[in-house]
Amino acid sequence: MVLGIRCKQCQAQVVVYEEENKRQGLVSALCLLCNSCGAKTDTFEASKLRPIETRGRSHEVNYRAVLASLVMGVSFTSLEQFCAVMGMPPPPQRPSWKKHQKSLAVALEQAADDSIQKAVSEIRATRSRERGTELRDDELLDEAVSFDGTWAKRGHSSLFGVQAAIHMESGKVLDMQVHSKLCLVCRKKDEENPDVDSNDYKAWQEDHKPQCTKNTEVSSNAMETQGALDIWGRSIQKNRMRYIKFVGDGDSKAYKAVCAQDSYQRCNISKADCIGHVQKRMGTRLREWKKKSSKLEYGNSAGEKGRLTDNRVDRLQRYYGMAIRNNLPDVTKMSQATNAILYHSTLPYTPSYSRPYPGVKKAVKKTTEGTEIHLSKARWVKEELERIESEKLRHEHCCKTAEEQHQYCPVGEESWCKYQLDQALGTSDYVKKGLPQVFFDALTPTFAALEDPQLLERCKDGFTQNQNESFNAMIWRYAPNESFHGYGMIKSATHLAVIISMKVPQHMPRLCQRQTFHQITTA
Repeated sequence: MVLGIRCKQCQAQVVVYEEENKRQGLVSALCLLCNSCGAKTDTFEASKLRPIETRGRSHEVNYRAVLASLVMGVSFTSLEQFCAVMGMPPPPQRPSWKKHQKSLAVALEQAADDSIQKAVSEIRATRSRERGTELRDDELLDEAVSFDGTWAKRGHSSLFGVQAAIHMESGKVLDMQVHSKLCLVCRKKDEENPDVDSNDYKAWQEDHKPQCTKNTEVSSNAMETQGALDIWGRSIQKNRMRYIKFVGDGDSKAYKAVCAQDSYQRCNISKADCIGHVQKRMGTRLREWKKKSSKLEYGNSAGEKGRLTDNRVDRLQRYYGMAIRNNLPDVTKMSQATNAILYHSTLPYTPSYSRPYPGVKKAVKKTTEGTEIHLSKARWVKEELERIESEKLRHEHCCKTAEEQHQYCPVGEESWCKYQLDQALGTSDYVKKGLPQVFFDALTPTFAALEDPQLLERCKDGFTQNQNESFNAMIWRYAPNESFHGYGMIKSATHLAVIISMKVPQHMPRLCQRQTFHQITTA
């Protein structure tokens, strides 16, 4: 296209060159020069964005570079190295870069708030269609939300935490909160002036308060609870909603704190558990039991081949999740299916027989004092009979036949149980296999706790926190927690995650689409 351009005065060929002294970040200043008559055109520059309160007429390419670094989760240095390797002009200098970051943070926050309000409007419109009447502007909606928290660092020492409430039906973010226990400016000031009681320090603190990034004094563990109190406390004012169903991970203290706060004037807030988290309890309890019970009867290891291996634990955990999901919302069927896992996975009890007398030298018994005594043949027979009777009493409640072992398995030609399938089709493909009977007694307390009707009652709605897990992963994709990021970066990453999650379904989208960028840059 440049080769076809000719000088307006002499119609000679013109050349294009860059004025390096006018370069602004990734923006190059280009000029057209006629070699014949020396005529020179004005400088061509990249397009600029319209100004807003905290941003002047910024070049769009520089602004896009800041947004791109946030979307890719890379720092200024990484982008600088990328430009150097690709032979591109360097990005804006750090002072300009920080100004663009602040402008972008304002735009992201406004765009995130607009996205949330749009989601609220869609929910209200859906409820209006369901009821067949128009909702009043001041009418409150009672909705179910999934609440979860995430931290920038594992353990109990994270300086930053993010909490979010997501609408269960639509999967849209209704509110979020970013907590910070760190302000670098305050830390530097405290190091320079340790006298925090002086009048000068108090005056400085009052002036710095609007810009301070430290917004909580609670511990890292308590950030999730504090976030729940904040979100539930402003739900009516912000979204004209009452979050009357709390979907959590089961071990959160946030639910009790929200109920104690009584934000909705004695309106009961019910609790529902995430099926995924409840399912994980099976694997966690079985692994803990296996660690504590390294040896079982006759000295055999609990985790050796053919017993409770890690692979079998994973299968039992998966079967427990299927027992809940496939029988929703019937709590009785869920409990029966959970019981079927235990019975189906353990072999029927087979009475042991008296062992033959091995001789005086090998017939040894340890006493309570730790000494060994040699048993006569008569004493050996007596000890064996007592052992067999004791074993029968201990296994009296266990199943003795294949019919009893599979009594809780579903019947019919659609059954997943090979034994019941043989009974329905008249075949003989069933092969007896499973855990030894000793595991039935050992695992009964675990299965009894996980088939508790109160626990399964909280799972009958079939809710999960998959949308929260996806949202949390999106935040730390934009602000990777492998390296340190400040409050502003994490807050911008959270707002960007809100915008993207509103635009696309649960699977990770291709980011920085034209309409998404337009929404951010024109906020």
